[in-house]
Amino acid sequence: MIDAVEDLARRWPTAAPIYRKLIRPLDVAVIGMPSSGRATIVRALHRSLSVTAVAAGPSTLGADADISLYLLVGRVRAGEAEAIARLPCDRRLVLLNKADACGPPDVVIGVAERCGSALGTEVLPVSGLWGAVTVTSDDAALLRDIAAGEALPARFAAQFAAVDPRRANLLGRIGRQGVVDCVEEVRAGRIAGNPRDFDQLLRRRSGLRQVSAAFAAMAGPIAIFRQERARTELSTLAAAAPGQLRDAVEHVLIGGRR
Repeated sequence: MIDAVEDLARRWPTAAPIYRKLIRPLDVAVIGMPSSGRATIVRALHRSLSVTAVAAGPSTLGADADISLYLLVGRVRAGEAEAIARLPCDRRLVLLNKADACGPPDVVIGVAERCGSALGTEVLPVSGLWGAVTVTSDDAALLRDIAAGEALPARFAAQFAAVDPRRANLLGRIGRQGVVDCVEEVRAGRIAGNPRDFDQLLRRRSGLRQVSAAFAAMAGPIAIFRQERARTELSTLAAAAPGQLRDAVEHVLIGGRR
């Protein structure tokens, strides 16, 4: 169908928007309650994956998007199960965002599994913060200094940030668990501690690779959705078009080219 619509759009510019929707990058609606981190996930998707992503509120379900991402934070809140159920089941993905704030990986997995059990669907843990951040040379130098210095107490955020404004800024950029993970990797000698090392570490642990794999698994339903949408839009175009354009569109709709 794509080739036929391309031919149609080349001869009739009125059909060009329909063709562009068929071939555009993956279109993702990021949905969630206030403070669920929608804007951060959008930035992370733009940075790490070849997608067009937009943030939407819980009542805006992104009906025209290829994929709907629903963001949970910590638990399933009132009304979220119903909002998720309204999304197309073959083109939706539920994420536990801000997973870095839940603690170490075993705790994060447990939270995601409890959310998944409550919803009856898989929930992938992600950190939009880690996927979106760019570690600066100043960040990297501070992380190396911390790694060379004091041991980090189990719950260190308040006193850690109070010592130096730079530390408060670092916590805001990569979170408590991000600081812990980066420092541990430097101390273990697994990374040298330059900005690229930290960027790659955080992105690898952000969960976005699993999101990318889930997107790839939806390729079939997405193709069907795009073609059905194109057929609907072509039918609308044919109904309002003059004679030659109407004939050309109807020819495409019955499976031919003209």
